[in-house]
Amino acid sequence: MDDQPRDEQRDDRALQSESWAASASAVPPAARPRYRSYPVEKIAPRHAPARLNRLIPALIGVGGALAAIGLIAGFTLGLLMLVRRQPVEPAYADAPTEPIVTPQIMLPSPLPAATLPPGPAPSPTSLLPPDYFLALSATPAQESPTPPPTTATPAIPVGFFQPAPTSAFLTAAPVFNLWQTTIVYVCYYESDEICTMRADGADQRRLTDEPGTDWYPSLSPDGEKIVFSSQRAGEFEIYVMELDGTDPVRLTRNHGSNYAPSFSPDMGRIVFTSTYGSDNNLQNIWIMNADGSNLRQLTDTDYNSIDPEWSPDGALISFSSDRPGTGKTELFIMEPDGSNVRQITDGADLGGRNDWSPDGRLMAFYSGPQGDKDIYVIDAACAYLPRGCIAAPVRLTDGGNNKGPSFSPDGQWIAFASQMDGDNEVFIIRIDGSDIRQLTQRPLADWQPRWRR
Repeated sequence: MDDQPRDEQRDDRALQSESWAASASAVPPAARPRYRSYPVEKIAPRHAPARLNRLIPALIGVGGALAAIGLIAGFTLGLLMLVRRQPVEPAYADAPTEPIVTPQIMLPSPLPAATLPPGPAPSPTSLLPPDYFLALSATPAQESPTPPPTTATPAIPVGFFQPAPTSAFLTAAPVFNLWQTTIVYVCYYESDEICTMRADGADQRRLTDEPGTDWYPSLSPDGEKIVFSSQRAGEFEIYVMELDGTDPVRLTRNHGSNYAPSFSPDMGRIVFTSTYGSDNNLQNIWIMNADGSNLRQLTDTDYNSIDPEWSPDGALISFSSDRPGTGKTELFIMEPDGSNVRQITDGADLGGRNDWSPDGRLMAFYSGPQGDKDIYVIDAACAYLPRGCIAAPVRLTDGGNNKGPSFSPDGQWIAFASQMDGDNEVFIIRIDGSDIRQLTQRPLADWQPRWRR
């Protein structure tokens, strides 16, 4: 299509021509003479018709010639106009299609660098492929004027997984600032309480002030509610409250001790663990509606099944268990109705809480000997296979006794609790094991962070 402006385009007008024909006008008859009675009277009538007969054909010939000249002139003019006219747009393209414009997304503001205790910085032990980091975790240069600390280049098996293709027809999300998102965590004062802060460590707020322990907080997918476990009524029960700590509502009653609740992606259900029905205080996985109704048991074994977490699409639930045949606590996957349980790790000896990346392609957990646990990630591809498979874990931290990983909403960072500075504090780390940053620096423990998805 011609891209010239509309006001410069010529209209597509049909060629027009004009023809005409000249016709002879009637010749008025000659004045009739007064006839006399002499011989000349008979001669005049014979000569007058002869002259008219010669004049009429002459006039008709002149008119025909003029008509022919007019037709030739009209045809020539039309031909000139046809040659000189501008091309026109086809009828189906009256309005040009506007090009697709991708809005620019605001990049995250930089976080202050973490203040780490004296001594050698932990070096990541990673097996992730360099292409994976370039595609998913590389931070644009404009995010921070100060380059992050140099870390060892991860040596990862090629084909860890390939980045999903990006469609040209996807609409860009609204402006997103990672550092304005919320992290909920446990903060110790006279007892364990629920606190929140921004992802850059600012605006730290204590939300609860109740006797007994409040812990295992988790944010709803819309970031407006917090579900948690509390001992304020005696047994540990599941509660939900607003993001500012107001309007707490108790969801479980007289149902054993209940821990580790988590909202489903559609916010319609909550999965959690409970000791209900166990003679030796073992935990099993339960599920209920978001208002506390319709409780159902998903696992029923004589071994612990703990710390459940939803996959981003709500199709799977991950959890840790020391069930027979494992020898250690391993990561498992099942359907939301408790069916099709399959094992994902072998010999990992998990510590408990795990998490899924927002795109569902990575899983994080913590593992290691008592007092020396580290953060690991694995390829979640095994979780989607009908029979499951064993995935090779990748270690991100090295020392500090690190626990409770939780992915950031953009999937580029992991929040976790660590004793790097002596007591539990909340840190964040890139998914390649680089750029560790400390968010809390209180003399009392801060732990069990959960990032808003």
